[in-house]
Amino acid sequence: MEKYKCKECLKDKLKDEFYHTPEGKLDSYICNDCRKIRSYLWYENNKMKCHKASKEWVKNNPEKRKLIQKKSNKKVRDLRKLQVINHYSNGTMKCACCGESIIEFLTIDHIHNNGSKERKKTGGGTVFYYWIVKNNFPEGLQILCFNCNCGRNLTKDKICPHKLTK
Repeated sequence: MEKYKCKECLKDKLKDEFYHTPEGKLDSYICNDCRKIRSYLWYENNKMKCHKASKEWVKNNPEKRKLIQKKSNKKVRDLRKLQVINHYSNGTMKCACCGESIIEFLTIDHIHNNGSKERKKTGGGTVFYYWIVKNNFPEGLQILCFNCNCGRNLTKDKICPHKLTK
């Protein structure tokens, strides 16, 4: 493997430790570690310039900004939901009743049938997932698929129809 000397730290490093252009050419003889340090120092010395440029970009690109923010928020919401489902399913990522494992179908169920009352206090939907994590995964919740969750609420005894037919 080829080695090159970094112009900054003067260490011999492998070719892979240097930045390459998309075409595969060596961009400079400054290693990635030194490039990161150089970039950090430049940012520290030019914070105001960076903030001003960032604000200007946001002002001039409101639609792109909204799209970027929306994608970022969705990732955070999806990760939080996975975290909650993983916790309450003990890592199985399945419905406690029927074993459904498609994440989009899985929901939080209030074991004591007090979901309506709880939602008034905590909020529903993605806000509820945030509340769960913030409150250190409180007791009284389980993972059910949407069908089992709704089915429980439609029966007289609040038991999933799957369990009534078994």
